[in-house]
Amino acid sequence: MDIDSTKLILQALKAKSDTSGGHCGTYLVNLSHSTSIELKELKKALNELYKNKEIKIREGIHGKLIFIA
Repeated sequence: MDIDSTKLILQALKAKSDTSGGHCGTYLVNLSHSTSIELKELKKALNELYKNKEIKIREGIHGKLIFIA
């Protein structure tokens, strides 16, 4: 996992959290589009962030939502 991509992911999640007051998460595909990171690499990075308890995953209506911890 690249440190730059990790920072980019966390920045995108923080921006979403700030605009929604922490109520809305981000879907995987939307996160991929906003960070320009391919899904395969993004999934690896998210797994690492999840293990380090830097993000939370919740079930949404249309799939899993990613939140900053």
